Amino acid sequence: MDLRLCGFRKRLALAAVALLLASGCMVVAHPHPRLLTPQEAVNAATWFARSRGLTVDETRHMQLDRYGRWHVHLAGAGGRDHAQVVLDGYSGRVLSARLRGPRVPPPSGEQEPAPGAEEQPPPARPPGAAPKEVPPPPPATPPPPPAR
Repeated sequence: MDLRLCGFRKRLALAAVALLLASGCMVVAHPHPRLLTPQEAVNAATWFARSRGLTVDETRHMQLDRYGRWHVHLAGAGGRDHAQVVLDGYSGRVLSARLRGPRVPPPSGEQEPAPGAEEQPPPARPPGAAPKEVPPPPPATPPPPPAR
């Protein structure tokens, strides 16, 4: 076997490795978004149920499904109030909720519209009130020339 041929193979292998390294191929691992902890899911579901007027005393069951959603079952007021809340496991957003028990309107003062009721825009003026006079726009005068 010729020694120069072996040296040629070594140089060819080194050149191939150098070419591979110089090609710039990189594998970057993207971190997964953080899932809510069980306690955070229960806190979010409890806040949602209490904001709708339910009394929450205990957590009956909670489960993280394979789609990254928390299913939280809450109870309170001696069995009178129940809430089953489904939360997005990443954002904590309420996806659906089944509430049972006496409820009060949300604390913000805004009442939810009745199902099937259309929202009507607020009246521009009270009924029977005279329209307000709008002052005319100021006369259009050209701006003064720039000072030099």
